[in-house]
Amino acid sequence: MNVRLNLDTETVDQCELDAPLCLSRQTTVADALGQMKEANSATVLICKDEKVLGIFTERDALKLLATGASFDVPLEECMTPDPVILHAQDKVGKAIHLMVEGGYRRLPIVDDNGKPAGVIKMEAIMHYLVEHFPTVIHTLPPEPHQTTESREGA
Repeated sequence: MNVRLNLDTETVDQCELDAPLCLSRQTTVADALGQMKEANSATVLICKDEKVLGIFTERDALKLLATGASFDVPLEECMTPDPVILHAQDKVGKAIHLMVEGGYRRLPIVDDNGKPAGVIKMEAIMHYLVEHFPTVIHTLPPEPHQTTESREGA
């Protein structure tokens, strides 16, 4: 099975997506963190009229915590505005490219109308790769371009 072909033809909606947790811009960080905990989610999509305006993740919460900032501020003050968004029919290869290029661990997924349909995590892509290409993934050396000094086996 050709890995490259599959990454260029299979869509992100074939990966396991997390349900989107959508909150308003005025929701406080403290409230958002409570809802994130309840939903077991590391991501909040900040939405208005079912359109994604921003994203707030556990990384943003850690940055606030590290600076001693108040958690009583609205999400709009600490969200990442206009996040990179994928459409449900975008290819898995595109998701990998955007995540690696931007250093993202999560990306919002929207449907054809721009309504949040889910969140894809790097972890879900890794599961997708292992599930679809076990021979390729499980036979990779622990370090890239690793060679052995002596021949293995009998």
